[in-house]
Amino acid sequence: MPDELVCQAVLNAWANAPAPVGSLFHSDRGSQYATSNFRRTIQSLGFVQSMSRKANCWENAVAESFFATPQR
Repeated sequence: MPDELVCQAVLNAWANAPAPVGSLFHSDRGSQYATSNFRRTIQSLGFVQSMSRKANCWENAVAESFFATPQR
């Protein structure tokens, strides 16, 4: 997934529902989230970046499970 796609998705989401300055943007360690372009984008919106530790995928399991259950 190219970082430009992720940056545009964040910008679109923020335009729809701006988050307060200082909000955490938590992600895994995907390369698209570690690029300087992405880091500049979220910083310009006032986010503080948070990333999982290397080889620590467990903390995302609860959120992924939650978002998998709602009926569409």
